[in-house]
Amino acid sequence: MSSRKIARLTQQLDAIRGRELWPLTAAEQARIARDATIGAARAGRSGSTAAADRRIEETWRKAEARVQAEAQALAAKEAAEVTAKAAAKAGRKGWF
Repeated sequence: MSSRKIARLTQQLDAIRGRELWPLTAAEQARIARDATIGAARAGRSGSTAAADRRIEETWRKAEARVQAEAQALAAKEAAEVTAKAAAKAGRKGWF
């Protein structure tokens, strides 16, 4: 079951790297929408969009780091479970 969750998190990570919005939390989606709107308004007034662009990129980086951390934690937990099961099996008399 954990491997399915890890696969799902890997899909989310690929989607975030492809700049898809679906794996983002509602707060992250709102931040990106807000910053994109601010950038568009500034561009419409012939202003600089650098600050809005930086905030958008920072949001993407944080989302990627969040999903990566979740995947790594889940993988570590799964590895610990496998190790514990193997140790329990090895502790029994014989290998089978």
